[in-house]
Amino acid sequence: MLTAGAYSGPDEFLWMLRSQRFLEAMTQGEFSAASATNGEAATMPGVTTMWVGSVAKSVWRLGVEIGVVGDADVAAGFANSRSGLTVAQAAMGLMTAALVAVVVVLVARWAGRGAALAAGVLLATEPLLVTHGATMHTDELVGLFGVAGLVATALALGVPHRTGAADRWAVAVAAGALCSLAVLTKLSALGFLPAVVVFGVWASVARRRSGAAAVRPVARLAGLWLVGAIGALAAYPALWSAPVTEVRRLLDSATLATENQPQFFLGEITGTVGPHFYLVAVPFRLTPWFLVALMAVALLVWVR
Repeated sequence: MLTAGAYSGPDEFLWMLRSQRFLEAMTQGEFSAASATNGEAATMPGVTTMWVGSVAKSVWRLGVEIGVVGDADVAAGFANSRSGLTVAQAAMGLMTAALVAVVVVLVARWAGRGAALAAGVLLATEPLLVTHGATMHTDELVGLFGVAGLVATALALGVPHRTGAADRWAVAVAAGALCSLAVLTKLSALGFLPAVVVFGVWASVARRRSGAAAVRPVARLAGLWLVGAIGALAAYPALWSAPVTEVRRLLDSATLATENQPQFFLGEITGTVGPHFYLVAVPFRLTPWFLVALMAVALLVWVR
């Protein structure tokens, strides 16, 4: 929240414009137009980002009505003003902070308060994550929704061990919704889904040792997970109002990952680097305590 309005990223005003267009389409009942793109190349689907932006636009408009927004910003409009950016970044900061809290609560139920405290401290003190958390973009939301969805899935299925959650069915529905919201943020969230499948297989094999009938609860929880995932699609009006057009847009967006994107790497401007990019970039982007913690975890996993 402290950084809101202090800087702007390259795509933030574009996402503010998309959010404004999304809100106008929703209020006018033109749901097929409530999309991140009208045909131009765009990161898709961006739905959760546009919902946050729509809330920010509404708050900014309220500020205009009560006279706290300057005349220059009123003339520029929400998507092109510094005050609009400040409100949008503050809204995104609140949203990501809430998702960090969700992750902490889920980890506490899944692995105990000690693990939850460690996760919360690391998530709340990692500068790269904090900075992205107040950016009007998709990256932080896709990560937090995905991680929360995976932890909730593991908790619901009892992976790696059952935790005795009384409302396991509710956790399964929430897990499906969280994973679905990650995908509704950015298509790259599909990378989380193989882990969901692994968790399902893990739980099924563990329960099968107790007899075939013991697998039925896993199937029931999987069904509830799907209910949550499908239910979250209600937040994507363009998909259910014009599915063919929107799926075509999603496929076009997916091709952006195959394009050669310019980057600054090892002192020069170059094209897409490849997997070894992360071996160089990640250690420099992480704070020392996070890097040491990851190394310690890797050592503990190897030893134990």
